[in-house]
Amino acid sequence: PYLVADGGDVKLASIEGTVVKLALQGACQSCPSSTTTMKFGLEKALKQSIPQISDVISAEPVSPVISILAVDGVLNLIRPFLATTGSKILIVDLNISEKSNLLLRIEGPCSKMKSIN
Repeated sequence: PYLVADGGDVKLASIEGTVVKLALQGACQSCPSSTTTMKFGLEKALKQSIPQISDVISAEPVSPVISILAVDGVLNLIRPFLATTGSKILIVDLNISEKSNLLLRIEGPCSKMKSIN
């Protein structure tokens, strides 16, 4: 309940022998206190409840898959607001590599606003 109250959560990623792997989610993923939460909060509580646990570690976060469809889904959240001004946003190019690049084009009145260039 404490993690959820702070905008986060925790998910059991796996159990390998006596080692439990947990994945922090939401706000907890990037929280500066995530290591403390893992060791002194979650690990302590789990070891008290289940003494056979030898270690509790953080599971590597799974990076989201970047695709035209995924980017388009995010842009669909913005498009209704742009449409009210007669503007639209288009995906020009998506280069998926170690350092992915996304090129967008805004057309209409919003394209002249410096705050979004």
